[in-house]
Amino acid sequence: MRTLIFLASGILFLSTTSCGKYYECSCTTTSVIVAGGTTTSSFNGTSSTYGRRMKKDQAQAACDHEREAIESNVNKGATDNGNYPLSSGSSITTACELK
Repeated sequence: MRTLIFLASGILFLSTTSCGKYYECSCTTTSVIVAGGTTTSSFNGTSSTYGRRMKKDQAQAACDHEREAIESNVNKGATDNGNYPLSSGSSITTACELK
């Protein structure tokens, strides 16, 4: 009886702990600013790790949201919160990859 209880406890423990993987979202932002010449800069914005209990599609959605937030923040910084629009030909893009 004790063996059965111990075995059942072990199975319950294993079934409630996740053996999922960690996901990492790595983002790079590239800005091309045209103002009396063209300046291109690229920088690694963030690298976030998502927990083991998150499914891949959830991690991808979080990574996509992070991309949008980073791009929006950089754009707001470059345009003084939209008060000065980017000059013609200028762009700010962020690409994120889930690993």
